[in-house]
Amino acid sequence: MSTKYSPLIAVIFILAAFSISNGEINASFNLGGGYNGNLFNDSLASEDSYSTISGNIDYYPSSSVQLSVFGQYSAYKTNNDLSNIYGGGSIKVIPTGEASLVSVIFSGEMSHQEFGSLYNLYSQNNFGTDALIIYQVAPKININSRVSYAAVSYFNSDYGSRNGLALSGGLNFTPFGSNSFNFMANYYMGRYDQMPTDLDSSPGGRSNRTDDYDSYSLTDISLRYSRPIGERTGVSVSLGQRYIRYDESFIVADFDVDNLSPMSDLWDGPSGSVFIKHIFANQYKLVLKSSYAEKSYIETTEQSTDEIILDQQNLRSDSFASFLISLSRPITIGTGNILTPTLSVSYSSNGSTENLYDYSGLSASLSMNIRF
Repeated sequence: MSTKYSPLIAVIFILAAFSISNGEINASFNLGGGYNGNLFNDSLASEDSYSTISGNIDYYPSSSVQLSVFGQYSAYKTNNDLSNIYGGGSIKVIPTGEASLVSVIFSGEMSHQEFGSLYNLYSQNNFGTDALIIYQVAPKININSRVSYAAVSYFNSDYGSRNGLALSGGLNFTPFGSNSFNFMANYYMGRYDQMPTDLDSSPGGRSNRTDDYDSYSLTDISLRYSRPIGERTGVSVSLGQRYIRYDESFIVADFDVDNLSPMSDLWDGPSGSVFIKHIFANQYKLVLKSSYAEKSYIETTEQSTDEIILDQQNLRSDSFASFLISLSRPITIGTGNILTPTLSVSYSSNGSTENLYDYSGLSASLSMNIRF
């Protein structure tokens, strides 16, 4: 697989080198690697080590337009087919001026990701576009609204692809000095390509369906409080609630690999997180993040070689907790080039009513990012 995509990796090197001599282009290049003690977020606890190479180039034809291209190759030592290539491009346009009370931002992105044969169900094309409006009501009060559309196409699978429209709005205000509050509400209306089969209409079963997709909606509400503590420390606390709505006929496929699953976000429940950032002397940056969520999942199906088995996943309830610590330090190299090594360690634990998803896992990574 690495031989197949070596030309793309070479292009990343060439473009990154070109950017050094072109003032209108900003670029970054990243080398990294790490260890994951639970690749698939389940009780089987498969572990592996990996390495990554990636690059990003931003081009500014004018002060209001940004064009970007990006690419990444990830290689796993044992699970070779989990190795994948990811790349794409994006555009961002800001037609409003810096002094305007209303800021309008239009953006769009396309990407492609491809796995090896064992995980080719997850190979996908992505497309997304959105429009964001930010209105400064007062010096410390901003109101924002966003409309966005996204589509995920799993081109090696007859089902699992989805698309949807999201509407969101929020309020950010900073009363009482440096205390900042951010309230957000997001409503997502999605369509999911259902499995190409009919299910029986027996008691406890599902009626046969004629549509080739199912509809669902997600509503997310969140509140974040942020403030600095002294000159070198910042802290933020977030609380959220997710609601999911779907018809009784809604059945989704369980792709069995949870962290790659196209439907892994189909749950509702409360969540919360705490984020702390501290800058030490010599620009060392320490980040601590802890999060917790209670998740109630919807019903999914598992397909055997002979039949479709209904797995009452709506009875599955999880309690998920995670903790992350990272340390980084920017280093100036030459004229304006910045090298940033980052070391991260994270731990996650999930308690579930389904034994398969009762797990814990430790992961660590080290990366070297250089920005030109």
